[in-house]
Amino acid sequence: MSGDRGFSMPRGDFLTLVQYHLPVKVVLFINSALRMVELEMSVSGLPAHGATYRDPGLAARARAAGACGVRVAKPELLTGASKPVFRHPGHAPGGVVTDPAALSIPPKKRVETVTGRVRSAGKIVWEAKRAA
Repeated sequence: MSGDRGFSMPRGDFLTLVQYHLPVKVVLFINSALRMVELEMSVSGLPAHGATYRDPGLAARARAAGACGVRVAKPELLTGASKPVFRHPGHAPGGVVTDPAALSIPPKKRVETVTGRVRSAGKIVWEAKRAA
């Protein structure tokens, strides 16, 4: 399992899987954001800037490289869409569109984490008021 942007970073690994027909299946969470980067910025008390992007079309890129790429935008289509991914003999990333606003939970809750997130939220509100 991987986030969409995290999967985009090691392109060489992806191409190696395709080249050697390795049967690695990957479930991609397509949320068009660097959620862990946003979380780290928030915990540090910073508003998240530059951590969102438009969908890079990973399923189409996978198919262009010779893999079985699938993108699922509706939950009710997940069962049927996942079948070709698991039947494909080689590498097959399957992307599932997820809610970009879903909350990422840090592995450990500490006072510093909560304080940082509160500071981050305050800065976002302050910047929105200044821009209005």
